[in-house]
Amino acid sequence: MEFYPVKEKLANGKIVKECLDEALRCNPEDGSAHYILGRFYNELLKLPWAVRSMASSIGIPSGTADDAIRHLELSKGSSGHDKHVGLLLYKLYKDVSL
Repeated sequence: MEFYPVKEKLANGKIVKECLDEALRCNPEDGSAHYILGRFYNELLKLPWAVRSMASSIGIPSGTADDAIRHLELSKGSSGHDKHVGLLLYKLYKDVSL
């Protein structure tokens, strides 16, 4: 995805988000889906304002640090990525407390 234009990255991101939502509708306890969705929201937070605005215009929810934290917390112990989850949560909690 590194070499794709921003609009195409966003369109693909919307598809990923829709697939994750469907996976969580089928199994709300799916740790892997929560992990990926937590990372999705975490990456959205890093985008510049203009790109986040473009994402919003095509239907990708803006998401907050609380959304990322909630999904990462739900993935603990069931995603197979506990070390990475811990690191992401540390960074998010640190940023939220500032």
